[in-house]
Amino acid sequence: MQRLVVMCLAAMLAAHVAPATCRAAEKTEVAIPLDQVPEAVKAAAVAAVKGLVLEKAEKETKNGVVTYDVEGTANGKKMEVKVSAEGKVIEIEDADDDDDDNDDDDKPAAKAVTPPAPPKGDF
Repeated sequence: MQRLVVMCLAAMLAAHVAPATCRAAEKTEVAIPLDQVPEAVKAAAVAAVKGLVLEKAEKETKNGVVTYDVEGTANGKKMEVKVSAEGKVIEIEDADDDDDDNDDDDKPAAKAVTPPAPPKGDF
């Protein structure tokens, strides 16, 4: 009986603590006007991508760390540059490729291959 009480208390504690832990790891993304993006961030993005013309930005906060995602066009291609609040480029990606998990599911699927029919006759 005592073991059952301890297990129930442990389960209740885990149920109470887990949501708070998950909330701490949440991130927020807020669209902001370009004139509110720090100059160091804009300068780093433009220096990292030749010909980049900035169009929009988001301020992202995750676990208290602020980064900026700035988007624009360079040579007719949509680009996104993630920059730290201090102006260090973290990541550059093609904004049209909205696949952040680095797998190849954004590429066309391979054509199905039909296996050859088994040979006819008695063996």
